[in-house]
Amino acid sequence: MTNPFAAHQEPRFSRTLSVLLVLGLLVSSLHAEAPDQESAMQGWTTGRTWLDQNQLPDLDSPAAVVPMNDVEGVSVVLRLNGRTVGSASEFSDDDQLLRRVLGRAFARALGDRTIGNLPDELRNEAASRLTLEIEYAAAPVPLLGNDLSAAVTRVRPGLDGLAVRRNNDWSYTFPGRAVATGTADSATSNILRMVADLGLPPRDLPALRELDRVGVYRFDTTRIAQSTPSTAPFVANRSGATVSRDDVRGDRLVEFGDSILKHLLAHLTTTEQQEKGAPILLGDFDPVADRYQPIEAPPLERALTAWAFATAAGTPALDPALREHARAAAMPLLKSLPPIQANTPLISTDLAIIAASRLATLPEEPDAEAVTFLQTHAAELLKAGPIGTLAEQIRRVAALASIPIAIVPTADHAKISRFIERVWNDVDGNTVIPSLDWFAVAEQAWMERTGETSLRMQTLLDARSALLTRQLDQRSDADLEGGIALQLAARHRVDARILRTALGMAILTNLQGNEAPENASSAVEGMLRFARQLQVRPDDASLFRGGHRGIGGLRQAPWSPNQPLAAESTALLLVCEALD
Repeated sequence: MTNPFAAHQEPRFSRTLSVLLVLGLLVSSLHAEAPDQESAMQGWTTGRTWLDQNQLPDLDSPAAVVPMNDVEGVSVVLRLNGRTVGSASEFSDDDQLLRRVLGRAFARALGDRTIGNLPDELRNEAASRLTLEIEYAAAPVPLLGNDLSAAVTRVRPGLDGLAVRRNNDWSYTFPGRAVATGTADSATSNILRMVADLGLPPRDLPALRELDRVGVYRFDTTRIAQSTPSTAPFVANRSGATVSRDDVRGDRLVEFGDSILKHLLAHLTTTEQQEKGAPILLGDFDPVADRYQPIEAPPLERALTAWAFATAAGTPALDPALREHARAAAMPLLKSLPPIQANTPLISTDLAIIAASRLATLPEEPDAEAVTFLQTHAAELLKAGPIGTLAEQIRRVAALASIPIAIVPTADHAKISRFIERVWNDVDGNTVIPSLDWFAVAEQAWMERTGETSLRMQTLLDARSALLTRQLDQRSDADLEGGIALQLAARHRVDARILRTALGMAILTNLQGNEAPENASSAVEGMLRFARQLQVRPDDASLFRGGHRGIGGLRQAPWSPNQPLAAESTALLLVCEALD
């Protein structure tokens, strides 16, 4: 397999750097800090001036000398409308480093097919039409561990660069490039690619060390980029500028909800081949490849999005036009799902029932088709009751409890109560946290039915308290603040999967009303902050080929540009719950 980083790797580090690395082996806590932003900006400005003048100084010219503090390596990326057309990198300790790397990246850009096919007069202006990204690296320090799994434990995806040494030969990966190519979450795979680049077999560290002197390292970087060729530079973090809790308060929370809803609605499209122009829902969006994968969202995502649309339609704080569009789109999505089978515990069935229940009880204008949908399918589901594994039973009970008794009389309180008790007989502490969202939805539905919470509420609040101890604060990586570390051993790897947990916690906090403790409300606000951190903004979008279509969507993780449809729908449900 061709190493995707081969174009951005050089075989050797400087002699000075080799000495530093040997010394680093003696100090397990050694960690070279990222180069300072002031000198990084100065270097970027110099490089931008060269491009705008369409002329790089000769390597032996004094103009090619660009001193940079604490910089051991440089990576340059040149983009045309978000698409990478030239890139290069090198580790060295001389003052011509930036000039050499930028020169190689620019030479590769001139060889790009699009630029190469331009008329001469436009091709001569190509440099001024490219955006410039420069990533400056500090000296690498050793990753300690007897094997790869131990060595990568402390690697922060998208923040730490990686390097592999074989004797005096080196291969390395800059974190900015890993984020831009969607590979930052694959530390072990990236290391094995670099191992192959150095001519070694894909083996774990003990086996590699039997073959030669091999070491693995990480390094910090400072990354400077721009959104267009004429705009000012900015410090490019793995998930954009750090947002604050003020960004999810008051009107800004409403803006956040509107922006997610608008982006979700943009996933709807129609084709001439479809009967009556029924919309299809595009799947997850990959801004690196600029495509939806799959083209049509699977049933689970369609049903979840229908639930999010139905909930948004009943959230008065959101934009009225967007709410109406969401209401009109929800039912066609439900009608596009596979036939509901009462004896099959499909998650799409449960989501569809919850979505239809929301639509059928909209305060302003209940959806008549949703009423018919419930009357057609709910009776058989109620007859079958909760089925499948315990997790599937919990989910099914949440759906059945959501069915309005005024629309389906057989969904009476006594029957729903029996279903809930049947499931809770098998519940223990290990069950509640993974399915907290479904437990919370069921409890919310019970309160809507009876006007009061049940005795089960305290168990759910205890689970919430346990989760609160895992919430990350400002001492963690800035873009992770507010996230929940579901795995304590991997506190630096929090991603969009915690949005389900966040939704459950937000529902429980709302059910408590004024009795909710301050730390619970603060925790929900922190999770909203984390969700907004995941949202792609214009500056972030400029760093990806399909970034313009990703604006407003949510990343899978701060280090992963992929935008799962499920993450956006769950985030919208979370915001609507917070606005309630």
